[in-house]
Amino acid sequence: MSPTHTRAATAAAIALLWITGPVSAHAPGNHNAHGNALTQAGDTVIDAFDAAVSHDLPHTLTIPQSAHDDHARQAPLSLTVIAPLPVTVNLPDGRQAHMYEGELHGAPVSITRSPERLDITEVTADGVSVISFASGQPSGDSSRWPDVRTTTRRQEASGHPDNQENEEDDVLDDDTVPPPTAEADISEPIEFMLVMHDEIRASRTPFIHARYVAWWLSDLKKNVLPYDPVVLSYVSTPSLSDVPYGHPQMLSDWGARVGQYRAERGLRHTWKRFYILLTDGDPVKGRLGVAMPSAGVAAASLQARYRTLAHEAGHLLGATHRDGLTQWGSWLWPCQTNMRSPDAPLLHNCYVYSPANMARIARHVEYMGRPPAD
Repeated sequence: MSPTHTRAATAAAIALLWITGPVSAHAPGNHNAHGNALTQAGDTVIDAFDAAVSHDLPHTLTIPQSAHDDHARQAPLSLTVIAPLPVTVNLPDGRQAHMYEGELHGAPVSITRSPERLDITEVTADGVSVISFASGQPSGDSSRWPDVRTTTRRQEASGHPDNQENEEDDVLDDDTVPPPTAEADISEPIEFMLVMHDEIRASRTPFIHARYVAWWLSDLKKNVLPYDPVVLSYVSTPSLSDVPYGHPQMLSDWGARVGQYRAERGLRHTWKRFYILLTDGDPVKGRLGVAMPSAGVAAASLQARYRTLAHEAGHLLGATHRDGLTQWGSWLWPCQTNMRSPDAPLLHNCYVYSPANMARIARHVEYMGRPPAD
């Protein structure tokens, strides 16, 4: 068996371990012969969801009309929970959220079940649509969040219509930072530490996850790294979350903070662990996202387009602007893949990596963060 096949088999076994075991501690509900969860009188959508995922998937739930804002629909929405995603999502309070692959009336969605809520994320031509249910509530809230049009935001901020966002120089490297070691335990997951700056309240975590993270994490696991366990942790630690930003040296300062954090906790600087700072403003003036792959660090603004976090994370995993694409998307209009640069504000997000960048990321992982040069 080749090394590549051996690694894939080993990773598949590890991924299986990450998704086995009970995914819900709730008591089973009633199901019909077709695997549809039946909501009893007094049950909430979350009750039905928890009952469904405690059984074999897929299962289909019915979301009541009051749970969404599309008044043109006369029938309730049909939510099919297809399978759990082999990812671990750690919340700031130490608890975990679970993610699932699903379909909402046939359209792909990412489902996140956190301790007090259920969020269903669907990417659209204009942005992100989220249906949310809180524990104990019989109906939910539906929100449609249009994507940020970067050029418009830049004009408002600067007053200069030609001052457009440019991602061409968002990757920086520092020769003083030692490269990450390749000696990481094969059983260790790939880990993203999303550090929320002090200005971002921890209570915004579900909101941030549903809009910026859920769709990206789902695509990464289903289509890019299906055999590799992934952990994503939301962190609010004073030694990291209070770093000043908005100045030219921000990324170097951020890398130094992360290095000190690792040293104090005896953490190795391996190719499997990345630190991404989430900010409300530009991490570096005029840049909505920046990355330093050699240090395993990046920063992304929550005022940016939804693909910006995926873009900077892509750099940490070896993806390049060169392999980004503009292509025809699902909405009969051209779209840009996650790594496409410079940004074209009139085009939609594709919400995926291009095939070439998917291959780059897989190669980056295959060679433990040190793929051979092209």
